Amino acid sequence: MRIGIIDVGSQSVLMFVTSYSKEQWIEPLDFAEVTKLGEGFKDNLITYKAAEQTIGLICKYKQIAKELNVKKLFLLGTMVLREAKNKKMFIDNLKKTCKLNINILSPYEEANYSFLGIIKKKNALIIDLGGGSCEFIYGNQGSMKQFFSLKIGSLILFNMYKEEMKAIDRYVKNKLSSIKLPSFDNYIAIGGTITTLASIKLNLQTYKPQLIEGTVLTYSDIERILKSILPLTKEERLRIKGLESGREEIITAGAKIYLSIMDYFDIDKFTLSTRGLRHGVAYAFYNNLPCIRRLNVNNI
Repeated sequence: MRIGIIDVGSQSVLMFVTSYSKEQWIEPLDFAEVTKLGEGFKDNLITYKAAEQTIGLICKYKQIAKELNVKKLFLLGTMVLREAKNKKMFIDNLKKTCKLNINILSPYEEANYSFLGIIKKKNALIIDLGGGSCEFIYGNQGSMKQFFSLKIGSLILFNMYKEEMKAIDRYVKNKLSSIKLPSFDNYIAIGGTITTLASIKLNLQTYKPQLIEGTVLTYSDIERILKSILPLTKEERLRIKGLESGREEIITAGAKIYLSIMDYFDIDKFTLSTRGLRHGVAYAFYNNLPCIRRLNVNNI
C-alpha cells in the first residue's frame, strides 16, 4: 500500500509519498513548498493570507497523492497550529476545502516521530530547527529518551529581530540556558534551514536529498555562508545556487540560530539528514507501532 504524509510547518509544507518493503522505502518521493503559515503570527493568530496559501497547497498535494495511487494520507500540524488561537478557523476551512482531517501533534509526538524517522541505534542528538520552534531529541537503541522544545524557530526570530544578529544570539542563548544536554557521539541536524545551507555549500541548482544526506557542515561553513549572504539584497540572494525562493530573508536568522547553538554547546560540526517527522510516521505505520494508532488517517 502506498501512503502519503503531509507535514504542515510554520515555514513550509512537506509531503512524503512511499511504499515499504523489507525495511526499505519503495519509490519514495518528497515534495516541499514555502507557504509561511507562521508569518505575521502576532498574538498567536494565523493570518487569513497565510491560511489560504497553506490550505491551497494542501489541496494540491492531495490531488498529487491521488494521482500517485496513494490510499492513505496523514496530515500533521506542529507548533503554529498547536498555539494558534484561531486554529479552529484553519481546521474548519481545511476540512471544507480539501475534505481532509488534520492531526495537531503534541511536542512529544513531533519529537518522537522525528526520532523514528532518522536514527534507530546511534547515540546521537537530533536538532530539528523549524520556522516556529527547535527540538533537541536524543535516545538510543531505537527509543527516544528525552526531548526539549524551545521557541527559537527561524521565522519567529526573523519576525522579532529581522537581521539583528547580536539580538538573535542573546535570545537563543537565553533560551538554551533552560536545558542541559549530555555529550554525544553524533550531532544530527534536520529541517529546511540546514538543508538549504548544505545546498548552498554544495552549489546545487536544485534540491537533491541524495547529495545532502550525510553531508557535514562545520561552524566555519555556516559562518562563512552567513557572512556572504548578509550584505546582499533579496534579489541578489535569489541568484545564489541552493537558496530556495521564500527563504531568502529568514535564512540569516536560521543560520545564526545554528551558530548560537553550536557556540553554546561547543559543537564543531553537524551531520545532515533530509529525513524527519514525515518519515517517522511512515516508519510507524508500516511497522504497526502503537503510536500510529492515535493518528487519524484520511482515505483518499
